[in-house]
Parts: sequence; C-alpha cells; structure tokens
Amino acid sequence: IHAMTNAEKSRLMIEETLEMLRNKPINSSLVERWQLLDQATARYGDLPQPLAMGQALVYILERATLPVAPHDQLLGRFIDKVPSPEEEAFLQDLEQRDPVGRLMRTNIGHITLDWKHLLEYGIQGYVQRAEQALAQRRAAGADRQTLDFLEGMLLTYRAYQTYIRRYGEAAAAAGQSGLAAICANLAGQPPRTFHEALQLFLLVLNVSYVYAGAP
Repeated sequence: IHAMTNAEKSRLMIEETLEMLRNKPINSSLVERWQLLDQATARYGDLPQPLAMGQALVYILERATLPVAPHDQLLGRFIDKVPSPEEEAFLQDLEQRDPVGRLMRTNIGHITLDWKHLLEYGIQGYVQRAEQALAQRRAAGADRQTLDFLEGMLLTYRAYQTYIRRYGEAAAAAGQSGLAAICANLAGQPPRTFHEALQLFLLVLNVSYVYAGAP
C-alpha cells in the first residue's frame, strides 16, 4: 500500500480547499450540529446556564461525527452539507423555536483564548485546575452560582477531552496512526511538538466555532 508523503498530502489538501472555495454550495449547513444542539437543549435547557452549556457540550462532543481523510495532516473536519428536504424542514422549524440557540450564546468574535497557558497546561491541566478550584470553593461553602460556574467549566474541559480522544480513535480506525497518537497525548498531556500544538489549537477552535458558538 502506497503511503502518501507530506508533499502529496499537502497537494491534495490544497486542491480540496480550492474546490471548496470555488464550488461549495451556498446552502451548505452544519445540520448535525443543530440537530445535536436541539437534542441537548431539550435535555439540559432548564439547568443554570453554566451547567446547561457544559452538559450540552458533553452530549454533542460524545456524538458528533468526526470525519478523517487519508491526506489529513491535522484532524478537524466536521459535517457540513446541503440539507435534505427533511433536514431543511427541521432547520426552518428550529429557526422559529430557538433562533440563536439558547444554550450557546457565546459571541466567538469577541473572545481571545488563553493560548499561552493552553500550551503550558494542556486540556488536562485545565481539568486539574478546575477540580482544585471546585473542591476549594465547596470546602469554603461557596454559593450555588459560583459552584455551578465551576462545575460547568469542568464539564466543558472534560467535553474537550472526549472530543480529542474520540478524534484520535477515528484517526486510528482510518489508518492515520500518527494523528491518532497525537490525540492520545493531547487528551491527557500538554503538546510536545509544534505539530501537536497546531492540532490542539485547531480542535479547541473547532469546538468554539463549530459546536459552541452562537451564530
């Protein structure tokens, strides 16, 4: 079996990107994202907002389809397609019921992520810091609002870990063992290489822009 070189992968990715820029249908939509968000809203929409958003991300990132192509050098694809008639009807109905997505009100355009510490701590480092803060606030008798915020934060970080771990499993199943190993490390450790740092940044941004951000 021919193993593609990085140059071959890069060429195929450039060709794919140009094709998408030139010919992607204008009515493509993140149908799966909206379906999962609608399901999560039905389950968790009555919780306090930090818990609702955290639980929703856990739900969505445990179920989102994670495509992998043979020429991928970084993982981070998602389902973006022209809706079927049934899916279009669902989207139209959702627009009437929940036009901005009640659980995901984040305006990503006005957020700068903590890149420096993301490199230093990795996702697991944030999990540990959130666990420690939650334990300390509970011991100190903090109010419910504070605890809800910290619990939502912890759920969110763990959802990121699930997403990264699942993407590694999808890469392994697709024969992308190198990318699978990168994700296996990133789920529990800070990035060790430039390649791992780029992969971590892309997956974190994917969650923020594709799954968590309000339109």
